[in-house]
Amino acid sequence: MYFRSGNLGFPVFDTAFGRVGVYICYDRHFPEGYRALALGGAEIVFTPSATGP
Repeated sequence: MYFRSGNLGFPVFDTAFGRVGVYICYDRHFPEGYRALALGGAEIVFTPSATGP
């Protein structure tokens, strides 16, 4: 099985460039995830997407 259901929330990772959060594709349409990343201390948020803006 490649994917499992779960609820890890929105983790933020410490990197050499700052605290980074990742918000993936379709979720970008919903603001609550960005808010959760910001509250978790994210300074940079990457949003990879398979579609255009």
